[in-house]
Amino acid sequence: MKDDEINPWELLAIARASMRPVQGHWTWRSSRLGPGQEKSVEEIANASAVLEAVGFDVGNVRAGNDPPDCEALIDGELWSIEVTELVESRWLSSAMKDYRLLKPLPESFHWTRDALLTRLQERISVQDQKSRKYAHLYLRRALVIVTAEEDLHAHAVEKFLHGAVFYAERITDVLFGLDYHPSPDGDGKSPVFRLKINKP
Repeated sequence: MKDDEINPWELLAIARASMRPVQGHWTWRSSRLGPGQEKSVEEIANASAVLEAVGFDVGNVRAGNDPPDCEALIDGELWSIEVTELVESRWLSSAMKDYRLLKPLPESFHWTRDALLTRLQERISVQDQKSRKYAHLYLRRALVIVTAEEDLHAHAVEKFLHGAVFYAERITDVLFGLDYHPSPDGDGKSPVFRLKINKP
């Protein structure tokens, strides 16, 4: 590492200290980071956490050329990785306003199976179209979707995803990471689901 470079763990500590106060588990932003750094730190951290959670041998995750957000050696192959967050934006906007005014937060958005599957497919389709620019450069092309939606707990998501199939032309792997789930045994985690992807 060069003398004028910032240690990535220092960047992580800075960003982690400034999580979004509402549904902020996957947010790692901070104005103390330089231009472009905060987005890269968040994307690299979230991509690494989700990929490792499902058992991939992940090495050397680094910022991509945007697109893609990141690239990494995974099980010895070069992958592209796009990272996006699933939020109910209208609820979050209202909740952030109430938080700043020290008011009780509104009741959390109620997710149905149809709503979740539709939103996931929309995210997949957008990123699949985006990947046309770089798909030929990578053996595998992953999409990491993270969420801290309160209503999307592991049991509900597992039930919603049962039998679900999503479609993408170029994206090969889609991973859906949830908010942190505490455990009485102290071994809490953020559950991750690997979505079934077929070509259209």
